[in-house]
Amino acid sequence: MISSRHVAQSLFELLQESPKDKHSKIIKNFFGFIDHHRAQHLFSSIFRHFEQVTKIEEQTNTLFVKSAYELPKDVCLQIAKHTHAEESPFQQSTDPDLIGGFIAEYKGKRFDASLRYQLQSLRENLTR
Repeated sequence: MISSRHVAQSLFELLQESPKDKHSKIIKNFFGFIDHHRAQHLFSSIFRHFEQVTKIEEQTNTLFVKSAYELPKDVCLQIAKHTHAEESPFQQSTDPDLIGGFIAEYKGKRFDASLRYQLQSLRENLTR
């Protein structure tokens, strides 16, 4: 039995790993696979799962930066370079509770360069 979730995941991975000039052939083969297995009834489910996988991938590959105020472009570029996210989408938000510094999240990793974190680390080191 064909799983729409697995088909969607496989299609997504194939498209991610392949050069763009091969995408039309991959899509054509995908439709051939669906026809061969008489699985046309799964189209809506496959596309729904494909959308979910795409959203998750976009969120994972986006560099999120939170700071007390809007950061200048050159600072954003330095953060992207430091986190190895130079080619990734960038999303910035402000949080006045941060006071200073920033918190960046990229591919499941958190880079905390906030003033609060720095003071907390200093306090922990001094009280050892």
